[in-house]
Amino acid sequence: AQRIRRMTLNDICYPSDPPQFHRQLAEWLAWDTQPHNSTPPPAIIIPHIDPRLGWKSYARAWNMLRNTDADTFVIFGVPHVMSYDRFMICQQDFAVPGGVVKTDREFIKRLRKRLPYEVTRNQIAHRDEHSIELQAIFLHHLFPDRDIKIVPILHGALWEYVENGQGSPEDDEMVQGFYQTIRHVAN
Repeated sequence: AQRIRRMTLNDICYPSDPPQFHRQLAEWLAWDTQPHNSTPPPAIIIPHIDPRLGWKSYARAWNMLRNTDADTFVIFGVPHVMSYDRFMICQQDFAVPGGVVKTDREFIKRLRKRLPYEVTRNQIAHRDEHSIELQAIFLHHLFPDRDIKIVPILHGALWEYVENGQGSPEDDEMVQGFYQTIRHVAN
């Protein structure tokens, strides 16, 4: 029911003190000295891992987006504890050290309106889930002076395709309908 989702991994995976936080993320991102294409990719896949261990993966991925002029970032996260729907959208803003990353509620409203089916409105899965939080902290660090927004979506498991070899996400009308609707709303 709260408007802002609290941090869950501060002082565990990243400092909550804003100056220490920005120094730590700047140090992690500085590792990646490879030249990147001046045109940022429209999407990236970032492995989900504790940034204290996987900071090189985060550095490579987020440095690719340094030059983006995007204002809204759709973030698909992995639900670790609660997965009661294929897609679980959060409307809360995300607290980060020294600020808040806003959620694009208008994007979400347009997404819900265009979807051919209803997606849960229950946000409880986001309460203690950290996969989107770990992306929000990098966005906040990279674009501190921009009015960026996120669309936080926990993507329920596709285990039946991987574990059981039953079908494919490409053949799943619900999954494909969701992806197509996001693509349409984003354009």
